[in-house]
Amino acid sequence: MEPYSPFYEKCLKSLKKSPIFKGLKNDLLQSLLKEFNLITWKKNSCISYERNLKYFHIIISGRVTISKMNPKSGKSITLFLLTSGDVFDLITLLEGKEHDVLIQTLDDVEILETKVEKMREWMLKHPEINKNFYPYLGKMMSKLEELSGDLALVDTSVRLGKLILNYVNEKCKDKNGHYKVDLIHDLSNEKLAQMIGTVRNVLNRHIQKMKDENIIHFKRGYISIKDIEALKKKCEEFI
Repeated sequence: MEPYSPFYEKCLKSLKKSPIFKGLKNDLLQSLLKEFNLITWKKNSCISYERNLKYFHIIISGRVTISKMNPKSGKSITLFLLTSGDVFDLITLLEGKEHDVLIQTLDDVEILETKVEKMREWMLKHPEINKNFYPYLGKMMSKLEELSGDLALVDTSVRLGKLILNYVNEKCKDKNGHYKVDLIHDLSNEKLAQMIGTVRNVLNRHIQKMKDENIIHFKRGYISIKDIEALKKKCEEFI
């Protein structure tokens, strides 16, 4: 991307906020940005294995899910919910081979992409990138560890409660005085079920119970927390 692009400043600001590139000197960021292209993927797009194998991606705006799917049963589980500043695919970047995951957009998504080989070259040439990259990688691994532990050790209702708490915005309330929930507030029940490793009818039952207990407000397309302390206690009791 060249400095005369109308999107240049926006993309440069996004790079500065990205956990991979934050803190880098401005001249280095500008030289890196020259090797990126800005593209847009429409909502509900699936990213091909071939493209993911060739390119490294940084999300500028919108949400992307990384999931595993059983091709026989059609069941899937969401491994990561990514948004502005996040990058993918780390496995492909490190291993250099095809990564069997489903990458799907939840919104119209703006993406910066560059060749995987170029990203590897930068990591070798600029150790300051690695100072950010490895903590970010560790964070992603911790999320996977937590997900696998929750699937094996805790009740589905607790997984739902933890999911909601992970995205609560305790600094912001809606007009009803409920705590807002970011990123997952407008997802379908099916998408939420995939994020906690269950199916929609089981999720519906737990949502209804939390509604009956006056813990959450849930209406199609909107979720908020009415009693955050009760939700925290509900999760703590079963962990």
